[in-house]
Amino acid sequence: MKNSNYLIVVTLTLVGTLTATLMAGGVKYLSNELNPFTICFFRCFIGLIIIFPFIAHNKFKALKSKNIKLQFFRSLINVLSMISWFTAIGIMQLEKATALGFTTPLFTTILAVIILGEIIRFHRITALIMGFVGVLVIIRPGYIPMDYGTILMLIASLSFSVVLIMVKKLSQIDSSLTIIFYHLLFMTPLTFIILILYW
Repeated sequence: MKNSNYLIVVTLTLVGTLTATLMAGGVKYLSNELNPFTICFFRCFIGLIIIFPFIAHNKFKALKSKNIKLQFFRSLINVLSMISWFTAIGIMQLEKATALGFTTPLFTTILAVIILGEIIRFHRITALIMGFVGVLVIIRPGYIPMDYGTILMLIASLSFSVVLIMVKKLSQIDSSLTIIFYHLLFMTPLTFIILILYW
């Protein structure tokens, strides 16, 4: 049973990574004509439309959340993360933005230890160190000035790490469908308010 769960987690992670890659490519393509605020809004709005039939099929049970404040706070931070990420993708080379995006697991692991009290083993500590060295190779501080895109990408990675920790906490009390629904429900009007200024 444990091995079966492990396989499911690995499969879902690979699917999530693949779809995130496709989304990044789509954002890069759309950035030629649209600003990141427009892309963020329609990403959330269309997502809300897609998820609604699942909510209806669930007989609206997913509307019940045991921590609506954390749901909102998570969405608020995710607005910062998404806008930073989409803006960085639009102004940077996609391969560099993707490489810097790998700092998210580094930040998440550190936050998981600090906030969730998780214990990391030697092999994960080694991976963290190697990942950090890899980030330094990409950024090359002192040799290449920290450009705007790099700073935005690091902000996106750090803020998204906070979001992942919140999702981990929420998953203990709410269903995945509830978490996704409130994420989209709160982010859609938040991104729309910002979009009005840059329509």
